Amino acid sequence: SFPSQHLPVGVIENFHRTPHFVTVSLEPGDRLVLFTDGIIESLDQDGKLIRTQGLLELVKESATVPIFSLGQWLLDRLAHRRSGKPHDDMSLMLVELKKPLAAKVTETWGTV
Repeated sequence: SFPSQHLPVGVIENFHRTPHFVTVSLEPGDRLVLFTDGIIESLDQDGKLIRTQGLLELVKESATVPIFSLGQWLLDRLAHRRSGKPHDDMSLMLVELKKPLAAKVTETWGTV
């Protein structure tokens, strides 16, 4: 076995000592797209990183794609933009809110 050359994704010095929160308001029809860095670190045809902005553009284009087809739709579009094979894992998790949250419209995630 070889020692890792990189920190695991999300590791920040003193992470558990510093509160980290993200608060969003969710309504029916809203979608969350969670992804690994392999998605946004893919190189496009010009050799530039796709970055979060490139993924955001694709997500905006996908507004009418059904949630159960969205993952493959995004991966196909990324493959079309990408130059060569992926250099890292490419994982997506997609969530679509179908009905209002009971009595609590704002959700907060994080660590304390």
